[in-house]
Amino acid sequence: MLKIHTEARAIGHAECLVIGGGVIGSSIAYHVAKEGRSTIMLERLIPGEGASGAAVGMLAAESEEFTDSELARFARRSRDAFPELVCDLERLSGISVEFRTEGFVTPFRTETEGQKRWKAAKTREDDCPIWWDARELARRIPGLDEQAIGAIYRSKETQVAPVQLCRAYAGAAAVLGATVWSGTRAEQLVIQDGRVCGVRTDSGFFPAIRSLLLEAWIA
Repeated sequence: MLKIHTEARAIGHAECLVIGGGVIGSSIAYHVAKEGRSTIMLERLIPGEGASGAAVGMLAAESEEFTDSELARFARRSRDAFPELVCDLERLSGISVEFRTEGFVTPFRTETEGQKRWKAAKTREDDCPIWWDARELARRIPGLDEQAIGAIYRSKETQVAPVQLCRAYAGAAAVLGATVWSGTRAEQLVIQDGRVCGVRTDSGFFPAIRSLLLEAWIA
């Protein structure tokens, strides 16, 4: 259950104030709260209802076919960290993120396209692709693409429901002591002695030692 606050009340100082409850903001709120730091997260809607909720939720370290080796390495590390993370988030929040582990399929319609993708996949570190011909593709996923002559299957790829992930992050953060304010619009960063000391919102002033801005709409 995601516990949120929508009404103004007495607000104490927070060590960390996170503005924005998308996947990045809610993730930061969770990890900071996990470290035992006082945390407040402000979200103008409900966590996951903004741009993060419109994402597909693919954890596609190989299927995205990154050309930058460092980016690809980071993507794999992120994807591979999710099974343990999902267990922690679901246990704390009671919210399922609908974690799926069936892998991803990339169909192709020409032999040239298939060979190009296959060659690229085989040269990437830790990528374990499996070649499916047209018969195998039709057997595994009937009706996927009648023009496809084959596909590349990657068993390590996973997926989550983005809205559920944001709310699980926020819910877990709340369990760990963070305060989540939903329906609270940040209006102005307050600067004192050359540093941000808090933010004015439509629910009042939120003082903080550190403020993190994760939503472009306030900029």
